[in-house]
Amino acid sequence: ECEISVSLCLGYEGERWPLYVEGDPVYMNAGDMVIYKGIDLVHWRNPLEGENHAQAFLHYNDVNGPFGKSL
Repeated sequence: ECEISVSLCLGYEGERWPLYVEGDPVYMNAGDMVIYKGIDLVHWRNPLEGENHAQAFLHYNDVNGPFGKSL
Protein backbone atom coordinates (compact mmCIF):
# COMPACT_ATOMS: atom_id res chain seq x y z
CA GLU A 1 0.00 0.00 0.00
CA CYS A 2 2.94 2.32 -0.57
CA GLU A 3 1.82 4.14 -3.70
CA ILE A 4 4.64 6.68 -3.66
CA SER A 5 8.02 5.70 -2.21
CA VAL A 6 11.05 7.84 -1.44
CA SER A 7 14.52 6.44 -0.87
CA LEU A 8 16.93 9.00 0.65
CA CYS A 9 20.64 8.26 0.95
CA LEU A 10 21.94 9.67 4.24
CA GLY A 11 25.51 8.45 3.77
CA TYR A 12 27.71 5.39 3.39
CA GLU A 13 31.20 3.97 3.71
CA GLY A 14 32.69 1.77 1.03
CA GLU A 15 30.86 1.29 -2.24
CA ARG A 16 27.49 2.82 -3.06
CA TRP A 17 24.52 0.47 -2.68
CA PRO A 18 22.32 0.76 -5.77
CA LEU A 19 18.55 0.68 -5.72
CA TYR A 20 17.23 -1.18 -8.74
CA VAL A 21 14.07 0.21 -10.33
CA GLU A 22 12.68 -1.80 -13.23
CA GLY A 23 16.09 -3.53 -13.46
CA ASP A 24 18.10 -0.29 -13.82
CA PRO A 25 20.57 0.50 -11.02
CA VAL A 26 20.26 3.91 -9.36
CA TYR A 27 23.45 4.97 -7.54
CA MET A 28 22.94 7.71 -4.97
CA ASN A 29 25.34 9.93 -3.09
CA ALA A 30 24.61 11.34 0.38
CA GLY A 31 21.66 13.74 0.07
CA ASP A 32 20.32 12.19 -3.14
CA MET A 33 16.84 10.71 -3.24
CA VAL A 34 14.69 8.76 -5.63
CA ILE A 35 10.92 9.15 -5.79
CA TYR A 36 9.01 6.38 -7.54
CA LYS A 37 5.63 4.68 -7.69
CA GLY A 38 6.34 1.81 -5.31
CA ILE A 39 3.27 -0.26 -6.18
CA ASP A 40 3.72 0.11 -9.95
CA LEU A 41 7.48 -0.32 -10.44
CA VAL A 42 9.47 -3.44 -9.58
CA HIS A 43 12.26 -2.35 -7.21
CA TRP A 44 14.82 -4.04 -4.98
CA ARG A 45 18.31 -3.97 -3.54
CA ASN A 46 20.86 -6.75 -3.60
CA PRO A 47 22.64 -7.62 -0.32
CA LEU A 48 24.92 -4.83 0.92
CA GLU A 49 28.57 -5.42 0.02
CA GLY A 50 29.94 -2.10 1.36
CA GLU A 51 30.96 -1.15 4.88
CA ASN A 52 27.69 0.52 5.93
CA HIS A 53 24.87 2.50 4.43
CA ALA A 54 22.30 4.82 6.05
CA GLN A 55 19.03 5.12 4.18
CA ALA A 56 15.65 6.69 4.98
CA PHE A 57 12.51 5.31 3.39
CA LEU A 58 9.34 7.39 3.21
CA HIS A 59 6.05 6.07 1.87
CA TYR A 60 2.92 7.95 0.89
CA ASN A 61 -0.53 7.24 -0.45
CA ASP A 62 -2.58 9.55 -2.66
CA VAL A 63 -5.56 10.70 -0.57
CA ASN A 64 -7.72 10.24 -3.69
CA GLY A 65 -6.15 6.90 -4.63
CA PRO A 66 -7.21 3.34 -3.77
CA PHE A 67 -5.39 3.39 -0.41
CA GLY A 68 -6.09 7.01 0.56
CA LYS A 69 -9.17 6.50 2.68
CA SER A 70 -8.87 5.22 6.25
CA LEU A 71 -11.15 2.46 7.39
